[in-house]
Formats: sequence, C-alpha cells, structure tokens
Amino acid sequence: GIARREPDPPPPPVGSCLLWPAYDVVDCSQPHTSEIVRTWAADDPELPGPADDGHCGLAALTYMGMRPAHLDPIWRSMVPLQVNGLIFGYGSSAPMGTLSTVIQRAPERERLDGPGWKICTAALEKIPETTVGSLANLAQNSERPAVFGVCLSKFTQLPDNGEQVPCSEPHETEIFAQAFAMLYDDPSFIPLPNSDPPLTALPSQSTMENQCRQLAKDLMQAGDPGFAGQLTINSQYSVQRTEVGDSGGTVNPGGDLLFADCTITAPAGHLLTESLVGIGTKPLPLQ
Repeated sequence: GIARREPDPPPPPVGSCLLWPAYDVVDCSQPHTSEIVRTWAADDPELPGPADDGHCGLAALTYMGMRPAHLDPIWRSMVPLQVNGLIFGYGSSAPMGTLSTVIQRAPERERLDGPGWKICTAALEKIPETTVGSLANLAQNSERPAVFGVCLSKFTQLPDNGEQVPCSEPHETEIFAQAFAMLYDDPSFIPLPNSDPPLTALPSQSTMENQCRQLAKDLMQAGDPGFAGQLTINSQYSVQRTEVGDSGGTVNPGGDLLFADCTITAPAGHLLTESLVGIGTKPLPLQ
C-alpha cells in the first residue's frame, strides 16, 4: 500500500475507565483502576507540558463532585483524592484506597512526532486494587464502592483521625463523611479564581447534626440508622481559629475553620466487621 500521514487519533472520551497498565478502555461496571476526567487532543494549544498538570487536580475535583473544602460546608461522602501532595476528602492523612490524579500520554502507537494526546485520570494508588462503577459526582452520591470505605480501629475526637483499617477488618467507627468550611475575616477575600463568594456565616452545629443523620440514613439505606440505639451516630463539630500570617510559604488571610466528622460507632464492647453502607435491614455485622 501507499503510506500517508494522518492526524493523530483523538484521546478516549471523558468518563472512560481504564485497567492498569493497559490503555484499553473497559466498561466502568467492570473492575478498573482509573477513570478519565479530562482530555487534550494532540493539537490542543492547552496540551500540558512535562512539568504542567493542566489543572488536572481541579478537573478531578469537579468531575467527582468535590470542590476545595473551604468553599462548600455541606457533608461530602468519603472520596479521598490526592492532588499534588494535598489530600481532599479526609483530614490530613491519606486513607487506604486513595485516588491520585495522573497525567498519561498517548501510547507510542497513537502518536507521531510529539507526545500525542494526553489524558487526566483519577487513579487508585494501591495497584492491583480495583473498583467498579463511575467516579462521576461520586462525592454527592448515596452509594460508594467499598474501596473508599474509611474505618477507624477506635473512635477518636477531632482533630485526631485515629488508626485507619480496612472496613472488612474489625473496627469501632466508620466515617461516612466530612465537612469543611472557612469563614474569612476579610469578606471580600476570594480564595480561588472564579470561585463562589466567601461564606458569610458558618452552618450551625444543629444543622450539621441533622444533615449527618440524614446522610447516614441515605448511605445505610435504613429507616433507623441507629438500629434502635445499638449504633451511635456522631456529628463532631469543631471550629478552630486561624490567625493572619504566613504559613508554609502562603499568606493565610485569617478566619474561622469548621471541621466536622459524620461517623457511626459500634455498641460498647463490640466491633463492626463490615462497612455499613447499604446495610438496609440486614443484621449488624458485629463481633
């Protein structure tokens, strides 16, 4: 035949799921290790370079229904995501099953002289661990793959996150969600370009408690998430003062930081052996 030059092929579309280490797209209902949250064609003028993530982290946060914590003080299901060393969705320590944002270039067979297309993926850090289902708006959904379960061997008071264990192992507490909010001293301060206006007031403790209980009902799919008083629903509410100053090379504008956990804890003298997400009317997994 006669060889002729063709344009670089397009990248797989946003929402495609991949199974490491191949680039082959698999159905998201099948086990996979990453999901595409943004793409760039080979000739895209915004194609990120070797030292540029092309706002991949922000794309992943948006795709998964998350926003920087201080902008949105409502409960978010646990979707631990690590972006450039910062962890969104779970305090200050990375839980098991954490996702990280990864930039991947086209395989050699799909590029000519340059890097070809590039994709931004949200990928599981613990390979060969896999998940099923899409990550789209996962932080706002009432279902959560088991890989994102966040369980603690012991219930701890804020701000201590305690020792995390897989939810399939005996544990005392499961964290259903967390909430963060920042009330800045300067009401005109905009933390990120094109972000929502700053908060004018922090939500009340009673508001957060009511939302936590409703979230527990939704996640557990149970009319009584306390199982007739056997389980304890905790909505820890902590407001910490942050003074104006320089911290870690960034200017802190000062304000009040809200941090809250929505957790459920086993009865005294017992431990849970499975996640309570989706338990419905089944017996409690106690030991």
